[in-house]
Amino acid sequence: MFLRNMKAILIVVFFAQLQCVSLAQNKWMRMQPEHWFELESVQEGWRQVKQDTGAYWSESSFNRNRLSMVAGSEGVLFRRGDDLRLVFDSTGHNLSNSHNLSFNHMCKEFFWNGRCYALGGWGYWNYHSHLIEFVSSTGEWELQVTDSAPDHVIGESTFWDSKSGSVVAIDETAKEAEDGSFVRGVYRLNMGGDWIWELEGQVNPLLLYHLSMGQVVSYDFKDFFIWVSKHKSIILRKEDMSCVLTEVLNRGMLNGPHGKLNALPSNYFQMSTKDGVLTQRYWDEKGGLTLERSWDIAQAFEESKESPMPLSIPVSFKKASTTDDTEDNSNVLVSVVFAMMLGGFGFYLGKNGQKPQPREASVTEEDNIKPSVSPAPEVGKVRLSSLTQEFLALEASSLDTLQLNALLSLTDDLSEETKRARRAQAIRKVNAEYDLLFGQSLIVRTKDKLDRRRTIYIIQRHSGSA
Repeated sequence: MFLRNMKAILIVVFFAQLQCVSLAQNKWMRMQPEHWFELESVQEGWRQVKQDTGAYWSESSFNRNRLSMVAGSEGVLFRRGDDLRLVFDSTGHNLSNSHNLSFNHMCKEFFWNGRCYALGGWGYWNYHSHLIEFVSSTGEWELQVTDSAPDHVIGESTFWDSKSGSVVAIDETAKEAEDGSFVRGVYRLNMGGDWIWELEGQVNPLLLYHLSMGQVVSYDFKDFFIWVSKHKSIILRKEDMSCVLTEVLNRGMLNGPHGKLNALPSNYFQMSTKDGVLTQRYWDEKGGLTLERSWDIAQAFEESKESPMPLSIPVSFKKASTTDDTEDNSNVLVSVVFAMMLGGFGFYLGKNGQKPQPREASVTEEDNIKPSVSPAPEVGKVRLSSLTQEFLALEASSLDTLQLNALLSLTDDLSEETKRARRAQAIRKVNAEYDLLFGQSLIVRTKDKLDRRRTIYIIQRHSGSA
């Protein structure tokens, strides 16, 4: 079991290095996002991705670039591939202040409660199932902490159910079931609830062959989801999670005039989903439409001669073993060294495309935060928590990231990911409590006007608690 998992990890790390090297050498990614968007070729792609009014999802591919409508946003928000630096509104205005790139390649993006979310993917030498939320008021992406999440989620095997307000994902990592077999789990996360993933079961073995990673492409609709495989397709109806196998569409049928499912360097290629219909278009370098065709996926589901089958069946996974083994430890060491060598190789090849980022100054004794007054008194019948009182008792009207870490006792031995999660959790807790009493947030996250790479946390006290 362990060796099998380590082999899978090494394979993912290897291809992650190749992708990161490719991004570093991609001249489009090295451009300032605003300058890139002004290019004539990008403006043509922008026109194409917006042309399907009311589409559930749409994407235009051209010259190693992608512009896509966030699934379920119906034209409210658009993105460039996996680049967190770009989040466009319908007018083409970039709302993002992020400097983040290479964090979540192949993630799943969806639109809920007026906001864009991105789930899973891989980046920074790691594959994951992190859920991040784009906050338009700050232009930044924030980590939404969840529990009992699958190990690895990618957009190819994840769909958004806007009617139920939940996202469903198939774990790319197989786990050991009680009967000793290794199977992939199906998980559901209800947005806005307790943020705990629920295990729906394991992938139906009758469907597993057609879901093999690297052999399928998938498309998300409002009421359906389709995996297009080499010979057949799986159409899923979100309402009851039932699936049918159909020959109405396969990978070969999606190939363009040049025999491949993508755009030539000088051409444009667009896919969109609307009202249960999948539409495909190709344009030449002059903007002339050379191919347009569509497939009615909703009708194909209803007319399928196959009996519907469930996407998942019940399963119980074994609990992870905590025993150590000498041979396993040696394999871990070899694997880590190999991964580090690949990482160094990737950075070496791509270093010309990277700009050094200045680090924030370390915290000194003079920067330590000391309360100047006693804790805030009771407000009405509700007493403020000790954490909220600590913020109210600060002399300063703003904090930077290092100072906030000190206040929350986030030590250097914690990972940056853990620090981000705990900062976000603390701010949500304090703001929720403060808003209940005073109708406003206490802590506002913004960017330093002198250095947009630095985050500032402003303490905005209500007159009733000052």
